[in-house]
Amino acid sequence: MKQLQAIIPIYVDNIGNAVQLYFNDFTTTNYCSLDCCIKKIARNQLLDITEAKKLIKKSLNITKNPPICFKNGTYCMIKVRKPISKNDGSYGLFNIESIEEIKTGHIILANNQKITTLESKKSIEDKIQKAKLARLLIDDYTTNLDILTRK
Repeated sequence: MKQLQAIIPIYVDNIGNAVQLYFNDFTTTNYCSLDCCIKKIARNQLLDITEAKKLIKKSLNITKNPPICFKNGTYCMIKVRKPISKNDGSYGLFNIESIEEIKTGHIILANNQKITTLESKKSIEDKIQKAKLARLLIDDYTTNLDILTRK
């Protein structure tokens, strides 16, 4: 089964924003922005990403780039490149379960892909911890909703 490990924004000449999708056994390119890609995944999983982000930001006191909890994994935002222009994506989305090793300057995924980052090891570890807390928060929230809707 293919598991999404990371979504990295890239810029393609004469086309514009695109994302590199890293799966466990292959890599592909999708010609849309990172935000558009996240919204497509959320729509596919019938998830209200706006409300989930609001809940995580409020509960964990995160002001910018909160973790994202999809049904198939928990993802944290890590800076992977300098923006080329205004509104250009510089943060990549990483599945915390697929991160094998963290070093200052790069992350190694479960499929041995090495992705360059612009954040320190400590900063990345803090983001992973917050992503784990966000997953617990979302799971608890959805469990409470299930209890309220049962007859």
